[in-house]
Amino acid sequence: MTGLPGSRIVVLSPHLDDAVLSLGAGIAEAAASGAHVTVVTAFAGDPARLDDASAWDRRAGFSSSLDALQARRDEDRRACRAIGARPVWLPFGYGGTSVDERELEQELGRAVDGADTVLLPGWPLRNPEHSVLALLVLRLGIRPARLGLYVEQPYVWWRTYTAPDLPPQLAEAGVPPPAWVALRVSRSSRRAKRRAARAYRSQLPLLRGRRVSLPVVLRIGLYERRAGGESVAWIAGAS
Repeated sequence: MTGLPGSRIVVLSPHLDDAVLSLGAGIAEAAASGAHVTVVTAFAGDPARLDDASAWDRRAGFSSSLDALQARRDEDRRACRAIGARPVWLPFGYGGTSVDERELEQELGRAVDGADTVLLPGWPLRNPEHSVLALLVLRLGIRPARLGLYVEQPYVWWRTYTAPDLPPQLAEAGVPPPAWVALRVSRSSRRAKRRAARAYRSQLPLLRGRRVSLPVVLRIGLYERRAGGESVAWIAGAS
């Protein structure tokens, strides 16, 4: 298929890097074609909390949650600029922080208001916060003209290559088996994704996985070359 359809596109990202690593080339292609693309990060950190750094953030070299939030949002700002998207950060913690799901639902509803295309993480949904986000959106009954899933990077290449499928969480929520298709994008959009992905300097060393020597950005590129590109599946509306 061609790129992402729609003039107002919202890509829901669990954390500050997921959308760009997973769908950065498709976002860049849509933005270059004139679409208004917003990357909404649900668990972008709460600036009102002055907690110690989480175990993940300590591994990245941060001493407090506020240090991590400021650095990671700056990375996300630069990454989104590289692909022509507007970042929106919702003030919810991550990494096991307690989240008021009702408040998150309200924020998500506002974030996608007016969008004609909304995409959410859909495979493999092995991170609990990715699953929470996808299920909340489905529970909200958000029905833009097109509602889609995207294959999540780098989670999908941590395992041997398998074609995307339907996670059990989404099957239990009543989502029918999706037809995954690869996006066709230009070489310049793929380059934009690589530039954007490299903006996440604090996170890339932590995302390599075990026994993997190749850089994360290169490994994602190799996976997507084999898959034919970034993959999406439409569960409402048509491409």
